[in-house]
Amino acid sequence: LWLALFSDEQSGYLTKRMKNRQQWFYWSVLALGLTGFILIILNEDKVRQLQNLNVERESALELLQNRLAAMEATFEGICIIRPDDKISYINPAMMRLFGFMPERLESSVGQPWQTLFPQADQERLGEEVKSSLRASGIWTGEAKIPLESGPVIDAAWTMSLLPDGGMIGTAMDITEQKKAEKEKADLQQQFFQAQKMEAIGRLTGGIAHDFNNILAAINGYAEFLVEDLLDGTQEKTFAKNILQAGKQGRGLVDQLMAFSRRKDNIIEAMDLLAPVQETLAILGSSMPS
Repeated sequence: LWLALFSDEQSGYLTKRMKNRQQWFYWSVLALGLTGFILIILNEDKVRQLQNLNVERESALELLQNRLAAMEATFEGICIIRPDDKISYINPAMMRLFGFMPERLESSVGQPWQTLFPQADQERLGEEVKSSLRASGIWTGEAKIPLESGPVIDAAWTMSLLPDGGMIGTAMDITEQKKAEKEKADLQQQFFQAQKMEAIGRLTGGIAHDFNNILAAINGYAEFLVEDLLDGTQEKTFAKNILQAGKQGRGLVDQLMAFSRRKDNIIEAMDLLAPVQETLAILGSSMPS
């Protein structure tokens, strides 16, 4: 109706203008839709990136938690040292190794790592560890650990260089291991000594057997002389002394043979006067008055 109020020229102008506005509105809506669609795609990509980043962070956090749980549960002492040579972490196994009480942990964290060692060894070990780390990035060695309860234990240490310039140290109590090694070395020494004694016994047995044959001949001829010589003569006295000395030599050979056979020792009563008298008789005829 309102178009009828205008002339045909005016009506055509208005109609054309309305169509232009409709087209502009249409394209505007289409542009906004495309822009929103693009924004949605970009937003989904950002959301996907954030989700992936969140998953990576959760995985890294889970890995760190698992590593921390492993260090807390291990039986090997572990300590982490910052680049400034100060202790930043000590696990429970290290505390048990040193005999630390829980309140001691707070005082130990933040202290130089050399304080874990005896004062007399701190300077030497400090230089030794740093020199080895500069050369190969790792140091292994043994060191004494004085416990707060009093005794001193032996510990095997390993210090490794970290990428940030810090260190991670591990320690293990090897006191019982070193004691077992010492006992093993003592047993080996005893075994070698037993082998030596066995060899000496075999050698002694061989020598004693040959010497016994010589004594048998000497004693046999001495018995012939005692039987053939007249009583009261000096020669018969000498023959008796030779026979007596041969008997003593045979007794000594018997002892050597007993040693070579590794028989058990038997304790027997012994008349000390008889061998003394026999010895005096032999010496009396062979030495000046």
